[in-house]
Amino acid sequence: MMVPAHVEQECNAADAERELVGFQSESFDIDRLQAFARGYEEDVEFRMWENSAGARIMAAVESACNEYRSMGEDAYGDASNTGLVFECS
Repeated sequence: MMVPAHVEQECNAADAERELVGFQSESFDIDRLQAFARGYEEDVEFRMWENSAGARIMAAVESACNEYRSMGEDAYGDASNTGLVFECS
């Protein structure tokens, strides 16, 4: 149950309603929340995707590091001036 207080929260609530993972309300309503919870079923595929996020993010970072290392000097001729904000070890 989302009780938005400003426009960004309203957008998030609309997204949740569209995906059928929550609903928007003007105020807290325990009866409506309990009714929603009784019928809610977790999306197992999504949970598996979410649980693999860390490994996928690290794979992307490692891939970027490998690509960076293989470039040598960057397109501007200065490998130290790439704006890279992490150390590739």
